[in-house]
Amino acid sequence: MGLVLVNGEQEANKADSLYAVAQYVRWPQTEQPLVFCLIGKEVNLSRLEQVIAGKKIQGRALEAKAISGNPQSHDCAILYSAIEQAGSGILTVSSTKNFAKNGGMVEFLNADGNQFNINRTSADKANIRFTANILKIAKTVY
Repeated sequence: MGLVLVNGEQEANKADSLYAVAQYVRWPQTEQPLVFCLIGKEVNLSRLEQVIAGKKIQGRALEAKAISGNPQSHDCAILYSAIEQAGSGILTVSSTKNFAKNGGMVEFLNADGNQFNINRTSADKANIRFTANILKIAKTVY
């Protein structure tokens, strides 16, 4: 399972936001790390690695990697991408307009990633469960 982020001046905030979102998901109990997967040229792997270095979520170690192709073959838990291309058990995150409305799970609405929409229906279909705390602060929950 994994996650992804964006570059530029907001990359620190975006990476922090992705890490924060991951903390509000009820992840399966396993010893395998949570893998943040990055797709696209807007992703800065080294910045995300800095954000997650030495941290854990629900007792699980964190990893980040840039990928291409099928996220399921990379053990992704969280995927940041411009398109929705995940599968069951993978949390999809993007800044693409209407991403959540069109079936993605988390859509960052601003450059910092501190405003977002959530598509709970899509998440439920992928067996992803958000905590009540993150659903309360989302701008829109579909």
